[in-house]
Amino acid sequence: MEAGALGGGQCVEDLTLMFCSFTRRPKILRLYGTARCVFPDAPEWEALIGRFGIHPIPRSIMVVSLTRITDSCGFTVPEMDLVRERDLQDQWGMRKSDQELEDYMRQKNSAGIDGLPARPHQEQ
Repeated sequence: MEAGALGGGQCVEDLTLMFCSFTRRPKILRLYGTARCVFPDAPEWEALIGRFGIHPIPRSIMVVSLTRITDSCGFTVPEMDLVRERDLQDQWGMRKSDQELEDYMRQKNSAGIDGLPARPHQEQ
């Protein structure tokens, strides 16, 4: 999904999330629906953020409304082991001030690869 598709909390059509099991029990799960992006300045942010683990620099929450759920065997999905989660982004973000993070996101994350706005309240 392109970042611009969620800009300003608008809905996205034809969103598909795909999950693959890389363990000994193969499975592919696809979730179809629409989504909207909730940013930290939204009134509902506080009610939603508590459902997630602590993250030092949360940028947005995707609220997905499902219209269809499918699964398949996953027999062609390779079996792999997860070594560890990377914490490089968290480490990087914790070394930045709030203003430095805002400046970085304004410079690097303001538009998606499609050129559409990806963050709310932007000057055009």
